[in-house]
Amino acid sequence: MSAIAVYSRPSGPPECTSGTTA
Repeated sequence: MSAIAVYSRPSGPPECTSGTTA
């Protein structure tokens, strides 16, 4: 579900959002 949150939150660095270097 972490990946979904990252793509669902374009406002900010996805690396820090989910803690994954995608």
